[in-house]
Amino acid sequence: MALPITSLRVVSCALIALMTMPTFALAEPARQTIAVVPVTDGDGDERSREMAETVAGALRIATGHRIVDAKTSADIAAYHGMEAAVLSTRLAQAQEAIAEAKEHSFYFRQRDALSSLDRALGLLRQGGADAALSGPLSVDAQITRGIILKSRNEIDGARAAFAQALAVCPMLTLDAEGYAPSVIALFEEARQASLAAPTGGLRVTSKPPAAEVRINGLSAGVTPLLIENLPVGDYAVTIAADRYDAVSEDVTIAPGGQAKVRARLRWATSDGAPAKKAMAAAQVREGVRIAQLLRADRAVLVDAADGGALVVRMVDAQLAAGLKPIAIDDLSGDDRVTLMAELVRALARQTDADLARDPARQLDPVGMADPMVIARQKKPLHRQPLFWGAVGAVVAGAIAGGIVAAMSGGGGAHEGAVRVQFR
Repeated sequence: MALPITSLRVVSCALIALMTMPTFALAEPARQTIAVVPVTDGDGDERSREMAETVAGALRIATGHRIVDAKTSADIAAYHGMEAAVLSTRLAQAQEAIAEAKEHSFYFRQRDALSSLDRALGLLRQGGADAALSGPLSVDAQITRGIILKSRNEIDGARAAFAQALAVCPMLTLDAEGYAPSVIALFEEARQASLAAPTGGLRVTSKPPAAEVRINGLSAGVTPLLIENLPVGDYAVTIAADRYDAVSEDVTIAPGGQAKVRARLRWATSDGAPAKKAMAAAQVREGVRIAQLLRADRAVLVDAADGGALVVRMVDAQLAAGLKPIAIDDLSGDDRVTLMAELVRALARQTDADLARDPARQLDPVGMADPMVIARQKKPLHRQPLFWGAVGAVVAGAIAGGIVAAMSGGGGAHEGAVRVQFR
């Protein structure tokens, strides 16, 4: 999105203010390492990444702590796989074996790596495994196996491993930035060979539409969705949307046929507190896991929704507990920098809070407490704020500078309009 000249002037002014203003910091707290992590749940994932970078930049300026940037945190979390706490013992063991295989491969211990992958795949083939959870692990294991076999010049074995990954997720593609061209070419050969086998189709619809569809635990698109040339076999289909209860169904793809899944999603009302509690608990566990991987004291999970809402949750690794989440209802207005300044200020206070003094007031009992809400103004949906523009690191830095300037008292016309409410 191109920026108008006036916006560029605002950005320049914000950068100048950032360079000349005094650094905002709390009074000499112990220096901590804090990892800022975007939540990728299928709703506003790209915005979550943008917001996580912005929050990380603002925290880096506003506090004296070491801030691990959002991309590093996300890359490490993805490399080490999904959260083990939500898996069965067998699947958790499979995930651990896959992680071992990657470590062996990194140090060129290819034979040990293949042995670990064989153990992981053996665990995943055991009966009773939930395909929604075992699917992503199986794909990860087979892709890793294929890459290792190709490095050993065992081309047929590598092609067979890629074919097994495609059997779990026929829509799977390899990112050109993450894989060598020769690996991608071999993977595509396996795809073409799989299309020679009998196939069928799958049509998925939902009310409301635009719900995410996962096949065997991997994202396949949004409803309404039609997938053709799907290899015959059994698949686990899950349809989910933000603030709706997910629907799961097992389907069988027959040669030349078309399986149909029609889902009517139910609104997750306040009576659905157990689901909210489970989601909050999973986020806390994920935050602890990432903080431990990075040897950080705390993790900050940043979750932005497509509608403009933002929820930020800080997790303490030592206590394995989450602090009360901070939420902004709507970031689509002109006061977005002021709102973000208030959010970062609240985060800074949480960062240096003594949790042992008053845990009941500071900690969130695994999602049962309501979040603090920053402002409740509803903005017209047709407004397209600069905040969401993909304008690169310069604008992100300017926004962070503007946020810190607002934290330092430069509230301007919106000063005093933001209130933090504890509910």
